[in-house]
Amino acid sequence: MRKLSGIFFLILILWSSNSFSQQYPSNEAFTFGEELNFEVSYGWLNLADAKLQINRRSQTQNNRPHYKIDVYGKTKGAATIFGRVNDNWGTYLDTNTIQPSVSYRHIEEGKYRKHEKVYFDQANNKALVELYEKDNRTLKSVKEYDLPGTVQDLVSGFYYLRTLDLRKLKPEKRF
Repeated sequence: MRKLSGIFFLILILWSSNSFSQQYPSNEAFTFGEELNFEVSYGWLNLADAKLQINRRSQTQNNRPHYKIDVYGKTKGAATIFGRVNDNWGTYLDTNTIQPSVSYRHIEEGKYRKHEKVYFDQANNKALVELYEKDNRTLKSVKEYDLPGTVQDLVSGFYYLRTLDLRKLKPEKRF
């Protein structure tokens, strides 16, 4: 009897600690190897292609499995007359928490260039931003920022939204 009550007590503790732990969104919305392709057009003019791609295998960041997600945007056809765009935005998204650990962007729009990498420390509400020279090889500056809480970058935010059940969302409700 004593052994049975001990087992019951242990199960109760494990259950309650799990009940009060931080809840992460359940992800049934996307998985490894997913690729979404879009064509941007205006009327009959095809202006650009966009691709959202999740790597086929998990990537390790901070000893945890992550989705490596890349978003590519590129002008084509007549749109190149106004300037060429060749952008790559990406994120390493923790498979359990659906929070980014690293975010990056490589922007090439006409003569404009921007290359940056952001390292998120979600537990301590910090972000370390590395900005690179136009050649994307030379580190230009490093700055640390305080975060207001858990944050998403542009790419991870899109994928995080896909995990939410929006059927429960009421008009005028914000999250």
